[in-house]
Amino acid sequence: MARPAKLSLKLPADAGHAGKWQSADEVPPERSRTRHFRGDRPRARHGQPGAKAETFEAISRIAGISQRAGLPTAHVALGWLLAQPGVTSVVVGARNADQARINAAAGDVVLPADVLEELPQATNPLTQSFGGENPDMWQVPGRMR
Repeated sequence: MARPAKLSLKLPADAGHAGKWQSADEVPPERSRTRHFRGDRPRARHGQPGAKAETFEAISRIAGISQRAGLPTAHVALGWLLAQPGVTSVVVGARNADQARINAAAGDVVLPADVLEELPQATNPLTQSFGGENPDMWQVPGRMR
């Protein structure tokens, strides 16, 4: 049985948004409902303290890794997912045709081993801040259906 991939980034500043927002306060309420952000933000449905510092640090580190690799952040994020054992496809959203093209091109990217090793190190502090729980607002115990 393949081991599940662990990625603590359903990124509110997802692959296509890395660098778009420089702080949690810039992220619109409809994009900041997950536990990456404080539970007292508008539209949040979790009541958790959030992990905005860890979230933006991880985004910054991923952007640096992407820059050193000479690849768009979207390609690095999606390429990492596709490189995980047991992952055969990734469902990716796009707000426009340009994002769709960028995301689709990530399917052809093979990330170098050093990049694959660096990415979990970049996100470990964020993953640990959630205590091993899924950061999605619907996955906290009180929101399970």
